[in-house]
Amino acid sequence: MLELNDLLIKAGYDPAQVLVMRHRPIEPEMRRVLPELAENRPELFNAYQQTQRERAENALAKARYLASFIGLNPGTATWIGLYENKGTTPMTREAFRNRPALRELSRYGSITFQKRDKREIIQHFDLERLELANDWLGRMTIGWHAERAWFRWADRNIFPVLEVSDHSRFTEQHVHTKA
Repeated sequence: MLELNDLLIKAGYDPAQVLVMRHRPIEPEMRRVLPELAENRPELFNAYQQTQRERAENALAKARYLASFIGLNPGTATWIGLYENKGTTPMTREAFRNRPALRELSRYGSITFQKRDKREIIQHFDLERLELANDWLGRMTIGWHAERAWFRWADRNIFPVLEVSDHSRFTEQHVHTKA
């Protein structure tokens, strides 16, 4: 069976340098709109993932690459893309709130860096999307066995490629092709 790590290695990326993240916002409206943002507003989707809660922030700070997915259904994750982590910039709560993209995301209910997060500084990641498998956006689905784990290291896990759809799973009409 084909695995995500097979694809990374074939493309020249070391899975030990890749953090795999499955985005599934807790806010219902954000969860509904995130696939559309990934497909039609990639800069806004990227703004969503450029700041993380503390545990994910610490892991992403150690990663050279981020393999980004959205959790549409339990036990699966659908491909967004591979991003290079070009570093971080510390950001205060005030600077965070003043970013236009984050103000726009808050209209969908995004509550990143919320009141219960006691950090005064959050790291803003400079994530640059790479060309790897851009045509699989919304089409490649992998298995994700730890529903409550939002991020995992590629080299320490097995992510089987379950399918590659003919059309994006982020649109209402799609026909699946098994991988």
